[in-house]
Order: sequence, then structure tokens, then C-alpha cells
Amino acid sequence: MFLQQTSINTLIQLTQLIQSLEQYEYKLSLKILSGSSIGNQVRHILEFYTCLINGISTGTIDYDARERDIELETNSETAIKLIEEIINYIQNLKNDQVLNLKVVLAKDDNFITIPTNFYRELAYNIEHCIHHLAIIKIGVTNNFHTVNLPENFGIAYSTIRFKEKNNFETV
Repeated sequence: MFLQQTSINTLIQLTQLIQSLEQYEYKLSLKILSGSSIGNQVRHILEFYTCLINGISTGTIDYDARERDIELETNSETAIKLIEEIINYIQNLKNDQVLNLKVVLAKDDNFITIPTNFYRELAYNIEHCIHHLAIIKIGVTNNFHTVNLPENFGIAYSTIRFKEKNNFETV
């Protein structure tokens, strides 16, 4: 399915970035990212995917219930292993599934539940990942000048299509 392959391609791009960084670069606190690291951004992306996958067994996705696993943001090998597991899960998914999305939109613990489905949330995770790839791109281009990123790294697919259609340069 196209949606699954797009998600996998985006995660492969993330893996290739991680592999291009030295371990110290992966976990280095970057001033331009308000003290966040590339690893912190990677952890955030992967924990959203994990929340989605966990939602299959519970019937409810809760993106606020992330583990915030420090190992994912400090150890690039751990992150790559999790990416491989997520890709494997997505590749083997055969059918969509109706789910609920738990959302808290205030400082208190009040929440609402919204009906959704796995494929809709997979599309959200793709966009969420690309958004964080754009943040990662800022950190990499400002701090790690020997790392070469693909031309469209961190750029939404709709923006790429628009720029190609209108002969704009992709930045």
C-alpha cells in the first residue's frame, strides 16, 4: 500500500541520517534547537510511531503517554533498531483498524476521545516525522557541516509537488 511505503521511505531517510552522524553528534545538545539534540528529535518521532502501534492492541492511541526513553535519544543504535521494528510492523500490517484517539488539550487531565483509524494516524505520523526532520535539518546544517542531507529532507511532499509543478527551487 502506498501509505505504508511512504511511511517506510520516510523512516529509511531517518535511519540514513542517523547513520551519517557520529554518536556524540547524535546526542549533542544544540543551541539552535533550544538545547535539544538530534537524538531528542528522533526519540520524539519514534515514540509517536510506538504509541500508534501500541494503540492497535488497546484500541486507543494516546500520543501524550510516550515513554520518553532517554536511551533512544542518546544511543543511535537503539534508535535504528526501533526504526527497523516499526518498519517491520508497518510492512506486515494487512488491514486498517478502527481506533480511538485520546487527546488532552489543556493543562488539566481532561481529555476527549476522537474516532480515527490506523491509516489516518499513519498519515499523521508521516507528516509529524517530516516536520521533525525539518527541525533536525536545521540542527544538522548549522552544526555538522560534513553531513550531506538529501535535497528534499524535511520538506513536505505537498511542498515538493508544488515547487516542482511551479518550477520553484526546493530549499
